[in-house]
Amino acid sequence: MKTVVSISDVKRNIEVLESAWGLDDVSPKLSYARGLIIRGRCFIPYGSKAGLNFAPSRFVGYQDVTFSKHQSPKEKLDGRLTNPAITAALGVPLVQDIYLDLAYERFLRGLGYAGGIHNNKRKYWLTDAALAALSQKHTEVEEIIGSSETQKATLIQARIGQERFRRALMEFWQGCAVTGCKLFSALRASHIRPWKDSTDAQRLDPNNGLLLTSNLDALFDSGLISFDEIGTVIVSNELSANDREILVPAKIRRIPISPERGDYLKYHRENIFRNGGLMYKDRSRAAAI
Repeated sequence: MKTVVSISDVKRNIEVLESAWGLDDVSPKLSYARGLIIRGRCFIPYGSKAGLNFAPSRFVGYQDVTFSKHQSPKEKLDGRLTNPAITAALGVPLVQDIYLDLAYERFLRGLGYAGGIHNNKRKYWLTDAALAALSQKHTEVEEIIGSSETQKATLIQARIGQERFRRALMEFWQGCAVTGCKLFSALRASHIRPWKDSTDAQRLDPNNGLLLTSNLDALFDSGLISFDEIGTVIVSNELSANDREILVPAKIRRIPISPERGDYLKYHRENIFRNGGLMYKDRSRAAAI
């Protein structure tokens, strides 16, 4: 199949893809279309009545595509061909963006997919629909911080820094540092040395971060778990056996410790981690006495 050459080609292909979404769950066409979304790496965001939808480049990047053509074993499909063609047709760049990642995951859930999302290096063309979604995020920021231009600039820069920090952790850990969970919408970028106690450089330092499931993030942030010098999880005795069984998975792994990460974790053990009402450094002193 030849690749698209115009926006009209792309729009027509999106209409073909859309024809699958209203089908019954047992429909082979719906199953195939859903699979394209799950496995896709590059997407065209577009608006619909339901919100922001996503069309995979490997499907909509060919002229006059149909499901039967796309499934034909005679066709050799290659994103290295469709991506440049789509970029030329749309005239907009292909980027990574954490807000669009989250919107993509919501879209996938809306299609009835309940499995894990493994691909964390997705890219999106900055269509008008994508820009509108991102603009809404900036509108929310402005509403939060009021009319002060200085406050706006400060918070927006902080948001940008937080996004970069989370992205760096996603790239490094490739999932939860402890459990390996790859459902990125359920993971939190957790600072080891808390944000309020860190310098600007420390706040953005990936060594000062762990990617954790939300329950482990809450435990770590409140000092109910930490990590020892070799990266093994240690659990506060303030956490009951029942709560530990519920909140701390049975299968957990030791995290890698670089010198920089080790320094941050030492701070966490000595200043955040709790055990019997004593901070880590206080327990060491009590043991010596």
